[in-house]
Amino acid sequence: MSRFFTVAAIAAALALGPALASTAAHAKGNPKNNEQNAMMDLLDLQLQFLEAQHRRIVFASSAKPNGDLKSAGEGASGLEGADNICTDLAVTAGLPGTYTAFLSDDNTDARDRVTQFPFNYELVDGTSIADSFADLIDCTEGAGTNECLDFSIRRDEDGFLASNSAAWTATATDGTRLGPHNCLNWTSSDSAQFGRSGSTSDIVATWVDDQNRRCDVTVVRLYCFQD
Repeated sequence: MSRFFTVAAIAAALALGPALASTAAHAKGNPKNNEQNAMMDLLDLQLQFLEAQHRRIVFASSAKPNGDLKSAGEGASGLEGADNICTDLAVTAGLPGTYTAFLSDDNTDARDRVTQFPFNYELVDGTSIADSFADLIDCTEGAGTNECLDFSIRRDEDGFLASNSAAWTATATDGTRLGPHNCLNWTSSDSAQFGRSGSTSDIVATWVDDQNRRCDVTVVRLYCFQD
């Protein structure tokens, strides 16, 4: 773990609440070496807390539901069902927090659903895909290359490769809804309906806006973002 933090960051860490302070309390009455070790453990916990506040985890779901996400995720709507799929997978994998699918429908933009975080978005292995939410939906930073992401979203919640695959999105590169191809607001597995998907192997615009797929297929993942 990196220890290169600013004085302000260390001061913020030392001001954390009772849960972390209990470690220091445990050190009281112990020999000096044990007390020093306990204080180092406390500092490690504090630094981990600060690091966690400066990143959000992103993964491509191992689950590959058809376009009826309401049914697959047992949600009140297709979007809610997708979110439930993401969070359930994260819990099973031991990842922190709850998760939202980067997904749009007729009435909702994906960018308004996920936490617009000002710091790093990272894969489960720590690889950064974007420096901030603004960077995530900006495809102009790599002038001449049209790069949108720093790295593709090619790992699932367990860290396994999810390359050469697709993810349901119905979303443009700026995070807004595309329509009308969203499997009837993610409630249909009808082969006559279509949903827009992105490519999990790409860092250009096609990471989120690649091609239409039939809503009955079960080869498409979800992009899951930590709240």
